[in-house]
Amino acid sequence: MAELERFWVLFGLWVDSHRLLFTVLGVIGFLVSIGSLLILPWLFARLPADYFINPEYRRWNDLAPKAIVKRVLRNVLGVCLIFLGVVMLPLPGQGLLTIVAGVLLVDFPGKFRFECWLLRRPGVRRGINWLRHKAKREPLAVRSSAAK
Repeated sequence: MAELERFWVLFGLWVDSHRLLFTVLGVIGFLVSIGSLLILPWLFARLPADYFINPEYRRWNDLAPKAIVKRVLRNVLGVCLIFLGVVMLPLPGQGLLTIVAGVLLVDFPGKFRFECWLLRRPGVRRGINWLRHKAKREPLAVRSSAAK
């Protein structure tokens, strides 16, 4: 029992000596939570209800410079959202929904199958459709399989 007490004393000393770190993490967690509460409903409301059924949304046929810049910016935003979502998993915030929003923005091979797999999870789809309902948008339609 003495070792456990010693551990907690040392842990308390370590926490006291890293007070700035915990303060910064707390502020970051708070800001990310507020940001996700503002950005996620907007992102999910903009997603067309038939995004996962209509193959036109998955085409890469526009190679104009403006479209390429838009795609790069969308991918950068998506990677940032994925990172912030992972950070929010242990911190307060909507970590899973933020990760889903980031995955929807980033382009990678097998993305469509992964998105469908993710959105077939009842909790994920329920959360997204709840946000869409609040924005007065119809629920997302998702195929039962990832076939194109």
